[in-house]
Amino acid sequence: MSALLAASSFAPPLAAQQEEERVEIRPGRVSGRPTPRFESLRNPDTNLRVGPGESYKILWVYHRRGMPVEVYDEYDVWRRVRAPDGETGWLHHTQLSLARTAFLLKETELRAAPDSVSPATARLEAGVTATLVECRADLCLLEAAGLQGWAPKAALWGLRPEEVF
Repeated sequence: MSALLAASSFAPPLAAQQEEERVEIRPGRVSGRPTPRFESLRNPDTNLRVGPGESYKILWVYHRRGMPVEVYDEYDVWRRVRAPDGETGWLHHTQLSLARTAFLLKETELRAAPDSVSPATARLEAGVTATLVECRADLCLLEAAGLQGWAPKAALWGLRPEEVF
């Protein structure tokens, strides 16, 4: 194994395991972009708020640039999101990036090729955030800390089970 990447101080998700149910995709009320959709945190310090405005209480401050979030509602310049740990709240749209990332739900070996018999290139711990490079029916090509490899979709949070790109 070329590396073992550890998560920072973010606990693995408890209630955010991918659900197999189909979700109705519809245009966002403000942006027109599909909702729900996955985006990622643009900045290393991001305030998740109770409501859509700066006067609303801060629920949580995320210190994870690149962490995926699911955008499922829009109001003016605010986006209602769900984090990998299941927490929901509102973020200002400038705190979000279109960059696609995934959160590892469990310790996962990355493989050199998109199959189960190719050699492992790295092992990533639960809670690591990785860039999604490509996704097929059951596997995604990930990049983290300069390492690349294929991982099963079932080990990832941050994309729909049917997504291919």
